[in-house]
Amino acid sequence: MKKILECISEEMKSAFEAAGYDRELGKVTISNRPDLCEYQCNGAMAGAKQYKKAPIMIANDVAAKLEGSKVFAKVKMDLMFQHCCANVLLLNLQRRN
Repeated sequence: MKKILECISEEMKSAFEAAGYDRELGKVTISNRPDLCEYQCNGAMAGAKQYKKAPIMIANDVAAKLEGSKVFAKVKMDLMFQHCCANVLLLNLQRRN
């Protein structure tokens, strides 16, 4: 049986790939900001330089591919500042019951 993190990561990786980005950017981890969300994917930030696009543009592309997902009930982008004022993009993923 797959762990929830594996299921979430697989869905995100497929969405990144469907949006035309490197599949491995879709890796999901346990959030380092549990006050904001349970899981996070920083692939949009990682892909920004590689694809010469703003992270929010990548996140929007990926979020569009997640519409109608059987795994996620809601996908929301949150831009925030963390340590050393580095931008971190969190995809607030709410899984379906």
